Amino acid sequence: MSLESTSTSISKSEFLASLPPWRRWLAKLNWHPTIDAQIREHESEKRTKLLEKEDKRLAVIESKLDALLLNAD
Repeated sequence: MSLESTSTSISKSEFLASLPPWRRWLAKLNWHPTIDAQIREHESEKRTKLLEKEDKRLAVIESKLDALLLNAD
């Protein structure tokens, strides 16, 4: 799994759709001064989760390689 192949961006409309109804209503009133910051935060959280998952996967592979090297000696 490559990091480049996974899209972590979210469009403004997708973000608004993920909000509760009362928040979407406020967004329609244009009372959402931090929406861009919230989108960036959401993207950052997704990216962090993806990197943590990748770290765990690499740790498993590394432990398997270490076991193979120990058996080769």
